Amino acid sequence: MSDTELLDSKRERSRSPVGGSDESDRDRLRRMDRKPVNKPRGRRAPPSHRVYVSNIPYEYKWQDLKDLFRNEIGEVNYVEMFKDDTGRPRGCGIIEFETAELAQKAVDNMHRYELAGRKLVVKEQDYDMERDPHGRLRKDMNRTGGGGGGGG
Repeated sequence: MSDTELLDSKRERSRSPVGGSDESDRDRLRRMDRKPVNKPRGRRAPPSHRVYVSNIPYEYKWQDLKDLFRNEIGEVNYVEMFKDDTGRPRGCGIIEFETAELAQKAVDNMHRYELAGRKLVVKEQDYDMERDPHGRLRKDMNRTGGGGGGGG
């Protein structure tokens, strides 16, 4: 059997819809199934480049929001829209801009911007707080400072 025929026979087996003999294809598919959804790719920009947007119409998709902010403000690097536990939109998200100046411009110009009968709420990203996959602020129990109150 020639090298070409050997390669062709390996390709046939690796493309087999039933099992196949290529372990790496199955492993790759398993990894793809576990890949987190709506997570930023690569390195995140500093918080000064991000804004939190709420009161977004539920029918809006991330691309719609990105296009709107790109047209009104400038270059948008990333948009993450949050969903509830059932996968329905929560009407809020994070937009990451190329610069801190663009993020500030978004707060100044897009806060109370009317969109499909709703007024957007656009504010600076909380510098010391992260959000969970549903957009809720995470509480960091290791932080120092104000907290809790105590007994008397």
